[in-house]
Amino acid sequence: MDRILYLLLFLLLSPLNAYSEADNNTQVPADLLFKYAANRYYVLSPDGKYIASLGYRNEQEVLLITDVSKKEVIQTVKIGAYPESINWKGNRVILGVKKVLVEIGLDNSTPRVILGVEDRAKKGKKRVAMQWQMLNPLNDDQENILVSGWDYYGRLSKVYTYNVYTGDLEAQYNIKAGPDDTTWYFDGVGKLRVGIRHKRGALDIFTPKKGKLKLNRSIAMGSAPKGELIKKDGTQLANRVKYLGGDKDRDTIYVAHSLASDRFQIYAYSLAKKDFVDSVLSSESYDIGGAGSGTDLVYDWDASLVGIKYLEQKKVAHWLDPRLKTLQQRIDKIFPNSQNVILNFDRKREVLLVERIQNRRGVVYIYETKKSQFTRLAGTAIWLEDYDLASEKTVQYTARDGSEHYAFLTAAVDSDEGAKPLVIIPSTGLWSRWIQGYTAEAKYFASQGYAVLRVNHRGTWGMGREYAMSGIKEGAKLATDDIADAAKWAIDQNIAKPGQVFLYAKQSGGTRALLASLRNPERFAGVVIDSAPLKLRAAQRYAKKHDFDNLDEYYHLLKQGSAEDLKTLSPYTKLPHTTVPTMLFYGEKSVYLSKGDAKKLLKKSKASTNNITLNTIKDEKSSIKKNVNKVYVVEKAFKFFNDLRQKQQPTATDGKP
Repeated sequence: MDRILYLLLFLLLSPLNAYSEADNNTQVPADLLFKYAANRYYVLSPDGKYIASLGYRNEQEVLLITDVSKKEVIQTVKIGAYPESINWKGNRVILGVKKVLVEIGLDNSTPRVILGVEDRAKKGKKRVAMQWQMLNPLNDDQENILVSGWDYYGRLSKVYTYNVYTGDLEAQYNIKAGPDDTTWYFDGVGKLRVGIRHKRGALDIFTPKKGKLKLNRSIAMGSAPKGELIKKDGTQLANRVKYLGGDKDRDTIYVAHSLASDRFQIYAYSLAKKDFVDSVLSSESYDIGGAGSGTDLVYDWDASLVGIKYLEQKKVAHWLDPRLKTLQQRIDKIFPNSQNVILNFDRKREVLLVERIQNRRGVVYIYETKKSQFTRLAGTAIWLEDYDLASEKTVQYTARDGSEHYAFLTAAVDSDEGAKPLVIIPSTGLWSRWIQGYTAEAKYFASQGYAVLRVNHRGTWGMGREYAMSGIKEGAKLATDDIADAAKWAIDQNIAKPGQVFLYAKQSGGTRALLASLRNPERFAGVVIDSAPLKLRAAQRYAKKHDFDNLDEYYHLLKQGSAEDLKTLSPYTKLPHTTVPTMLFYGEKSVYLSKGDAKKLLKKSKASTNNITLNTIKDEKSSIKKNVNKVYVVEKAFKFFNDLRQKQQPTATDGKP
């Protein structure tokens, strides 16, 4: 009970922060570029009258409620933590915060915990601590929402309807009655639709029958015999089958896979026919629905599918709803020089929330379609608006085998043209890729006079199976070739100064960046790495221990076609002898580099080329997450690169082998 009282006391109204204007200049302080977005996560009410959104004020998360007609914030409520969910129910907002459901009304009344951590459940005579999650706001039900509740050990896991007026809680489904490791999905009226399970190289689809889930179909991801784990040959890694959602007809679900083509596409699957019945959306160049595709299904208020959002070189929306398609075309015509993303819309399509993304973090507008009027709602980074941020454009570079790859070039912010020192930031590669948009590191280096090239290379996801797989095999040879060839291309195009090309990379992108510098040392003047796996065999053991099947298979595929095993492939083995000055950053609790391994690495380096500098960040784990530490890393990297430029390392010549 004390925890509930504490939360209620914490959820108090607070005034909006006032932000001071910055002097107009180009050298942007790193802490401003990495600062948490001030406004984000916008949810329009079904009638289009109000907007609930998140803000960040005085180092705290707040909920903002905006009156659309007045174009002003009418309530600001401290919520203390980033919410798991935000939903409208009538004239109130239901938040999921730290497994507690909180109701916030429009009447400035005190926020109310409606389902708390020690509420509603009993076991014998003792209270059992419960956790709660919003599953569905049930838009066509005026009184009830659909929630799930469970205790710390997953017991008493049930799905309930909760009446927001009376507080009545009625059990609907017993989750523990379903197959193990199954995720349940419900439709717009709260009915159990399907259960989905990924197991043994297949996607299992279950449907409800007489109160239980029965297997509808098992879709194999490869050719492994039934009941056996799939071979570690990349098949499961590439041929993922992914459930995306359903439609209101209660028969159609949408599944993405690449079983019949090189690229993921979205298919309609009939539960009644137990088969795929139609191809919904595909692309000749990009995956849709798979890893790295950023795919989201967009639903109307009646739970019908109205659009699909995914990633090409930028964010793209494919609207199935004719009205939304027309409105998107109208918006793009009015604002031709920006990415224009429809975030939300009301039932009548009279009020839209539109995010415009140009040369900085996005700005959100209220678009009243009848008036054809745009009103700026908020900027996500108000403190940057008086700075001149570097511009960005899409480019294509050519690798040594003639293949072409796209990247994003951020120009250095200064008046003179010509070659600049260049920072190359490779894609992290695993299940992600670069697209047009704001990147704090790129904006920072550009504001300090560097050009920045964010590079997609083979091994990057989202552009087909062959593109991803070819960059992993043979010890990521093609991926590292592509990174090195991007440096040569930039010099040949008079973008980069010879001898002044640097690498800055994170996570698995850092592993490939290190391999690129070790295999092509003449191309790079210096390298900065943030939290990259150095010992690949140890990383694979970690993946196995924690049942990361896809990551385990990735490491199997990495050594396929290579004469080296994971130990000799590892940057850790070769890094002590590098001729390229290298600065490493790791959290003190990182699984990628233990204290003992760090000491051995530095000792071997000092006995050889002595080109390694290691920085250990306290209170960080396997990735650097705190903004203050991200700022520290990028500022140290900038100083490191500047010092190397002054020394002009003789090993970095003209960028040619």
